[in-house]
Amino acid sequence: MHGSDSFVDELMQHALGRYSVIVIGAEPRLSYNRVLLSSLLANEVDEAAIELKPRRWWNRHGVTTLDGQAVAAIDRQARVVTLANGQYFHFPSSCSRPARDQ
Repeated sequence: MHGSDSFVDELMQHALGRYSVIVIGAEPRLSYNRVLLSSLLANEVDEAAIELKPRRWWNRHGVTTLDGQAVAAIDRQARVVTLANGQYFHFPSSCSRPARDQ
């Protein structure tokens, strides 16, 4: 989900409340500072210390987060994103394409 936090920051500055935002990530947790990962593994910091944005930030901004959920397919013509678990979401025609971190 890294990168999505910057996108949501920008969206909130210019279009607060205009869009329903769902951030989907295959990793089992929210985006985190990978530089501090070795510090976490060495028990020098706790998990909260490496989060880029805590879950309460996402919730406060009205963003639904689906961590631990992989995207299986994006059908741009039908405007549907399908997750590996079969769950799917439609995205509006005003959305040129769903954002996807690489």
